[in-house]
Amino acid sequence: MKRGPFRQARIAFVMDERLPHVRKAQFTKFISLLRVQCNLEVFSPRDGVPSLLEKAGNGEYSLILLPWHHYLDWKQIDSHFGALRLEGVTVAGYFADTLLPFDLNTLPNYHRMILLDFFRLSESEIVNLITALVYPDQKTGFTGIIPQKNLVYHQEWYEHDRSGTHCIDSVMSLPLLRARRWEDRSGSFRFVLTALWLMCFKGKPRNRELESCATIELAEHDRRLALKFTFEDKTLTLKNLMELTWPASGKKHPLFQMLTEHSDFLRIHQFPESHMLEVTLFFTPEAPSLHHPGEVRGLWIEPQKAKALYKTSEDEGFENRISVLNAQERNLPDQFLILVDQLNALQSRLGEISREERFIVEHQISHVRKLLSVIEKKLAENKKIA
Repeated sequence: MKRGPFRQARIAFVMDERLPHVRKAQFTKFISLLRVQCNLEVFSPRDGVPSLLEKAGNGEYSLILLPWHHYLDWKQIDSHFGALRLEGVTVAGYFADTLLPFDLNTLPNYHRMILLDFFRLSESEIVNLITALVYPDQKTGFTGIIPQKNLVYHQEWYEHDRSGTHCIDSVMSLPLLRARRWEDRSGSFRFVLTALWLMCFKGKPRNRELESCATIELAEHDRRLALKFTFEDKTLTLKNLMELTWPASGKKHPLFQMLTEHSDFLRIHQFPESHMLEVTLFFTPEAPSLHHPGEVRGLWIEPQKAKALYKTSEDEGFENRISVLNAQERNLPDQFLILVDQLNALQSRLGEISREERFIVEHQISHVRKLLSVIEKKLAENKKIA
């Protein structure tokens, strides 16, 4: 987090010549501020993108940032640097103006996708993303996102806990998520948590050993909320992930689309050696997903070395970790009131949401009703005993 300016890494930045004049002037000012903090060299597309790639291949640059249309159209990127590379130069695209899904058209035949939002995110957020792109030790986990002195809330999700409602409820009841600055995002948080649960457990066989199958962690720093989810999936390839999360028309997977629609930036790292996935979602006060729905936001999908996998923040050296008790570990009356509030909130949302979101809400309502029924019986039994 405290590396300071990028003195050890050279970054090649290709200016977007298609920006409107007013927007280009604003963006040039932003680039000037960024150059103070970064060892950044600015180029025009007329300088020749192929020559920059050649220089990067020779080790002259650690990162190349291209306008999104050049990035998506440059078919030789993977063939030039290696489609499944796990180290070396990073090439990323960016957009600095409104970008809509139909602008992107079809997904290019890539094995990774890094598309950064330089329009809706703040300067500090962009600097953090560039830092992670430049330094491999900050690409995964909370390293580079959250200082190690900060609190990290964590919870283990288990296969035998099939509904997950009480786990999601306990996370949603954290003071961190209930703070005033995040009160408008509560619906997004719940949709994201439910989508992650279903992605991990729906339709999969149970593990008889009842070992933990997923870890969820949350932390906040510098007006940024980060949620990290780590789980194993042997069926998904990198190309599958990009197809499922690609923000173009013709959505193929509602769960993955929930992540892209309700977060301000989505990062997915796959660790091919262990079949693990690390899904990190960022929420910012600018809230582009809330205030500008339907627009494209940042997306980062890339393979990583197994040694870079941190299943928990404890592995990264975070000492201030707080375990989140699930609702079953609380007393029954408190759990009952939490579930009643949740049921009322879910039912009130049914008439306001899209068809893709509706099946998730109905899934939640079904499980909340089952849990309420079980708790009512237990409360009745306890009352008889008393």
